[in-house]
Amino acid sequence: MDLQKIRELIDLVSQSSLSELELTQGDESIRLLKDTRLSRESQSLDPQVTDAVGERAIPRDPQGGVQPAVSSSERVCTSPMVGTFYRASSPGEAPFVQVGDHVVAGQPICVVEAMKMLNEVEADVSGRIKSILVENGSFVEYGQALFIVE
Repeated sequence: MDLQKIRELIDLVSQSSLSELELTQGDESIRLLKDTRLSRESQSLDPQVTDAVGERAIPRDPQGGVQPAVSSSERVCTSPMVGTFYRASSPGEAPFVQVGDHVVAGQPICVVEAMKMLNEVEADVSGRIKSILVENGSFVEYGQALFIVE
């Protein structure tokens, strides 16, 4: 199956009401799943969503990612990819960071699992972790806010 055909299938699934498509041609097969949970959440919460504890509304950025309002002394660390957010490198391990921890730029702060690969996410700024915006094990999108650092 060539890449162009796969792209066409992805477009078809994303534009349809299908939530899953499985196709087999000879010894090749592909299975596409649409995360309908995300679609429902973004429709019901757009243009604002609540933070992890539901206390305040967080505006969406124009590209669809959730971006919290931050003061001039705060910075947001975002997800570099789509995947599953984990606070620790493996179950039972201590989280990379907690609220109140001091981090330096380049320090690992979490992992995002994508395509069965664990990708360490590093802080792009130095400071103190003010808040963690994502629940452990949650699906995250590219550019989604993960931490606020002050």
